[in-house]
Amino acid sequence: MLTTIDLPEDLLRQAEAEAARRGVDVQALLQEGLRMVLRQSHPQEIADDADPPAWFGQLRRYAANARGRHDMAAIRASIDQEREP
Repeated sequence: MLTTIDLPEDLLRQAEAEAARRGVDVQALLQEGLRMVLRQSHPQEIADDADPPAWFGQLRRYAANARGRHDMAAIRASIDQEREP
């Protein structure tokens, strides 16, 4: 879907620079940002089988038990749960 948004010039420049550093376009960066905000705002609505982000590395195993929540509090709870006898 195509939409138009109004961004302040300085914010757009920062977004373009960040997108360039990541090797993606601004559209991909904005989509990632919106997904992050929505996950944080409504973590209970995230699917249980949502893939953890690539940056999780070794925490991926614990993220899989966090039921779609990929914040550090959920990961810590998952680690604690796994440690319980």
